[in-house]
Parts: sequence; structure tokens; C-alpha cells
Amino acid sequence: MAIGKGKYDDLLTEAREKAKASGAVLIILDGEHGMGFSVQAPALMLARLPAMLRYTADMLDDDIPADLKEIARRVQAGDTSMFKVAQNSPH
Repeated sequence: MAIGKGKYDDLLTEAREKAKASGAVLIILDGEHGMGFSVQAPALMLARLPAMLRYTADMLDDDIPADLKEIARRVQAGDTSMFKVAQNSPH
């Protein structure tokens, strides 16, 4: 993680200030400037952040249906066959 101002830092500052939060994390997926993240947190909170993110990831993982996980796994492995059916559709 780079220290200093990042490409999404201004957006995170705005969100953190509006929430009146002492710390915040912003994750951007396929944004205008690509993918990235920004963190603003006091040192003690920053030290706890990896565990907090692992917990959040586990909660998200539990909420994702198994069939969607399988599709994501196949796409990540390069298998796009499930998308070719739509191309051959008469509609």
C-alpha cells in the first residue's frame, strides 16, 4: 500500500467527512481511473484493518450463492462458454 495521496483519496475524504468518521476505506471496481482503493485511518485502526477486511470478506463470501461462485471461478480460469449460448440465441 502506497503512503500518500492516491487517485481516489479526494473521494474518500469527502465520504469520511460526510460520515463524520475517524477512518474509512474506499474500494473502487472498474472506476473512471481503474480499480483501486484508498484508506484513511488513525494508526491503531489501520493496524486492525487487515482483520476487519478479512471478516468482511468472509461475510460477503457467505452471502454469495454457490452457483455464482462457480461461474466466477470458471470465468477467472478463462472459461467463457456459458456466455456463448446467448450469442447463438435467435433473439
